[in-house]
Formats: sequence, C-alpha cells, structure tokens
Amino acid sequence: MKKKKLTKEEERVKQAIIYLKNYIDTYDKQLNYLSYTDDIIINDFLYGLGVALDPVEYKMAPGYDKFKTRLKKFLG
Repeated sequence: MKKKKLTKEEERVKQAIIYLKNYIDTYDKQLNYLSYTDDIIINDFLYGLGVALDPVEYKMAPGYDKFKTRLKKFLG
C-alpha cells in the first residue's frame, strides 16, 4: 500500500511532535536537572513547545517572549 503524501501542515505537525518528543526524552540529560525548580521546568517545557511549533519564530529569548504572548491569548 502506498503511503499518502503529507500536506505541508501535516508535515509541520509531524516535525513539531518529533522535536517535542526528543526535547522531553533528553531533558534528564541536562546537568543538575534534579535541582530545577518548578518554575524552571515550566519555562523549559513551554519554551520547548514554542520551538516545536515554530523553530524560527519562537527560538531564543525574544522568540520565547513572542510565544508567551501567544500562549496568554490562547489561555484567555
């Protein structure tokens, strides 16, 4: 059976999930992660989610600020 070619959006979502899974799966490889506070973990995971969704728009500190603005609108 032939595999269906993914649309551009489906491919974007697929890549986002691959990135996020790897981000989470390797989180415990960070030095001293066991001493992270809840706030650090929350910020790290939100950052990872943002970069997974748009690796250009939401990367680094300015990108994370943009993602937090989007997230605030989403949460209402």
